[in-house]
Amino acid sequence: MHLMKQQTRVRDALFADIVVPLFRGPYYVLKGIYWILFGWWLEPRSQRKANQALADDVRANLNFLFSSGELADEGPTPIHPFDYAVVRIDYGNICFYFARGRGKLNISLAPRHAPKRSHELALVIAALESSNLILVNGFREIAAVLHPRLDALNRAFSESQYPSLGKKLP
Repeated sequence: MHLMKQQTRVRDALFADIVVPLFRGPYYVLKGIYWILFGWWLEPRSQRKANQALADDVRANLNFLFSSGELADEGPTPIHPFDYAVVRIDYGNICFYFARGRGKLNISLAPRHAPKRSHELALVIAALESSNLILVNGFREIAAVLHPRLDALNRAFSESQYPSLGKKLP
């Protein structure tokens, strides 16, 4: 039995050392050809289209964010894996980050004065209200949770009040 395990390990090692490198070369060549012919223009175009579809869904379902908020233009479109789309909306003191992919919708909030310090919506509301986490899955639920708390969130993310909220967040 021990000898069979050893032979299997040797066979696997030979496969990894000999066969895998044989396929790496053609893979990188084909990947390069794809990028030269299609990738440099097709992937950014597809990503912009996915981002715009998400922005349209946010505008249709959370139109109250657009009364005083605006869609942020962050320069060149970064390419996200799989079917992910990302949109940033600046509203008052808050940067809302909407990300959709693989059937899930995620919302993060960050203070406008520190846009890289983002926190998930559910965690922010739980910290703000000292309550349990509220799980939201769709735009309808998000609107019901977000709309009545929008002014409180905007105050909490101001430069003067964010440090106290930031201490409560992970």
